[in-house]
Amino acid sequence: MVTAGTQNFCLANAPTFASVQFNQANIVWYTALTGGTLIPSTTALTSGTYYAAIQDATTGCESVERLSVTINVTDPGTPTLLTAGTQNFCLANAPTFASVQFNQANIVWYTALTGGTLIPSTTALTSGTYYAALKDEASGCESVERLSVTINVTDPGTPTLVTAGTQNFCLQMHQLLQAFSLIRPISFGTLL
Repeated sequence: MVTAGTQNFCLANAPTFASVQFNQANIVWYTALTGGTLIPSTTALTSGTYYAAIQDATTGCESVERLSVTINVTDPGTPTLLTAGTQNFCLANAPTFASVQFNQANIVWYTALTGGTLIPSTTALTSGTYYAALKDEASGCESVERLSVTINVTDPGTPTLVTAGTQNFCLQMHQLLQAFSLIRPISFGTLL
């Protein structure tokens, strides 16, 4: 094997037994240290312990001893939104992809359900549908299934006046009288 110890894989990469790297070619896999069932190299990897032997391409003979290999296949799971449904934001608040709230940390964004372009979390949000995956920091693995998230960024626009320019208003007589009625006469004492 190129690296001894547990062999770690991400489920999102669809690893098979052929994905395990060895220093030799012609590796065959079994379910047991002796005997057991032959595992085709195209079989999808799952976490567990398996046994590898070298097979001579000319004679078909296999190595006497099998190597025990522990496989760990990681899928961090699909992320979930803190609040389900369309995620609404105001453009005035300058939202970014990091503004969308999830129940988990370490979210990565893409432009497509599979493949697509990675979107940095600092990118400004625009209305549309995007796809979120959960990334396991320890293994670097991303979730197999991405969550489809609909984003709505609203900008109601700048208010406009019905009539452009300066608007003039008249102070009506009624309002003027009310203003004067609030003024109290000043008393300077008693007249003699």
